[in-house]
Amino acid sequence: MQVTGSAVFYVQSVGSSHSSCDLGRRRDPELKKESSGVDEQLTEARKHLSRPHSITYLFVLPADISKVMQAKKKRLECLTKNYMKGSQHKLEQLWNNYHSQRQKMTQQYSQQVSSALQQWETEAQRAEEQEEKLNNLFRQQQKVLQQARVVQNQKLKTVRELYEQFVKVNLVEVGGCFCEQKPVYEETHQLESSDKLSVMFLLFLLQLQWSRSSSATMMKPPCVHYRWMKTRRWPAACR
Repeated sequence: MQVTGSAVFYVQSVGSSHSSCDLGRRRDPELKKESSGVDEQLTEARKHLSRPHSITYLFVLPADISKVMQAKKKRLECLTKNYMKGSQHKLEQLWNNYHSQRQKMTQQYSQQVSSALQQWETEAQRAEEQEEKLNNLFRQQQKVLQQARVVQNQKLKTVRELYEQFVKVNLVEVGGCFCEQKPVYEETHQLESSDKLSVMFLLFLLQLQWSRSSSATMMKPPCVHYRWMKTRRWPAACR
């Protein structure tokens, strides 16, 4: 039983090494020639192990199979090391390329962002300058309008004062003229009233005299009336 257990363990280890040898053979085509005979022996051993009387055939294997397997194992280890080194080198190259591309992309992106920020800053400065200019112009126009408004108010005040002075002067002149013309108007009014009274009185006398006199003497002017007209005193303005 001990022999069979050891034999089975040995065959299992050989099978695992054979699978690793298959991987190595796939990766390195130079091992095909060296491992062709050993592969045939291993296939025969697997066929015998699959049968119920496979334990009796274990001792038919050649004596130098362990040496071949050790050499193959060393070869496989060297190949795996070389492959790992090559793969690591390739990975490092890929990583370096990716890192360099990433750096280039980041540099380009940072340059684009910096240029965009610079343009934005310049545009913002221009906008601020234009805003300041517009504010200054607005303030200047506001000052000009305020000054024009002050001047207009002053002109309106002067016009109003002149109008008030003109009205006052005209009122004074009109009042003076009225005061000067008032006695003349009163005199003329008195003269008109006296003339009206005298005319009415004369008419009244004429009517009385004509009614008393005859038709022959009616056309002659009466003596009383003639004397009164002769002795009547007229005012100085009517002479």
